[in-house]
Amino acid sequence: MKDPRPRFSRLRLLAASFACCLAASTMLLAGEHSLRVKVFNPTHAPVLLKDPQAILIEEFVDPGEEWSPGAPRSRVNSVNRPRVSVFTVKGAVDCINQSPQVVEAVGLTVVSLDAFHERTQSLLQSASYTSQHAHLSLARQGSRKLEWTQRANSRDIYELAIVVRAVRFADGSVWRAPQEELVDIF
Repeated sequence: MKDPRPRFSRLRLLAASFACCLAASTMLLAGEHSLRVKVFNPTHAPVLLKDPQAILIEEFVDPGEEWSPGAPRSRVNSVNRPRVSVFTVKGAVDCINQSPQVVEAVGLTVVSLDAFHERTQSLLQSASYTSQHAHLSLARQGSRKLEWTQRANSRDIYELAIVVRAVRFADGSVWRAPQEELVDIF
C-alpha cells in the first residue's frame, strides 16, 4: 500500500528554505531606540523640568521625498526598491510651574550629543542646539507634559540635554536664564 501523503525530498526542503530566506533578506526593518535625556534646571528657574523621555525613529521614504512632510513613510525598506532613511526625534518632559504667577509659554534649548557626550549637529538646525517654544498655560504650582518632534539628519544621536531658556508669564513679563549658567552647562 502506498502512503497517500506526498513525500518531500531533502532537495525540495532545501529549495523551499532558500526561497524563504531570500524573500526575508530583501526587506530591511527600520528601528527606533530610546535616547538618554538629561535636564538642567537653572538656579531660580520658574519652571522645573522632570521625567524627560526621547526616542529616535528611523523611517523610509522614496528618494527625493526626504524633505516633504506629507511623503508616505514606511518602517520597511526593500532591497528591490530602495528608499531613503529619515530620522525623527520625539521627546517629552514634564514642566512644573514653581512660580506664584501663571506661565504662558516656555522656551527650551535642546542639544544633541554623540556617544562621547560632545555636541553634534544631528538635529536639523543651524547650530549645535535647537530651541523649542511651547505655548501652554501653567497655573501656579501646576504641571503639564510638553511634547515635541524634531527632524534629525542621522542616527548619531545618543543623548539629549534640555534646559529652560526662557519663561513668559501671563502678565507679559519674561524670565531668561542667566547666560553664564547656560555657558557652564553646555
